[in-house]
Amino acid sequence: MHNTGALRAYSTHRIKSPPPEFEAMFIEGGWPRVNNMYGKRCANRWFVALGADRLRAARKDRAKAADASGHAANRRCLMRSEMANG
Repeated sequence: MHNTGALRAYSTHRIKSPPPEFEAMFIEGGWPRVNNMYGKRCANRWFVALGADRLRAARKDRAKAADASGHAANRRCLMRSEMANG
């Protein structure tokens, strides 16, 4: 007879460890960059494995630093001018 209980057999498949540059890529480029480079499933798995709260905080700190230095504003202006030109 088949086991129809609520518990399922767990997988013994080991999750591949994230590449060393994953954290820096996430902090710099966010979800679009890491999803494009590694795929959504792997990126999400590694995001959780490396500490989701820590990576979110690091990304947020980087964005605040970029805004404070004016880099983000300059980039937005450049993007607008490129869109207007063409």
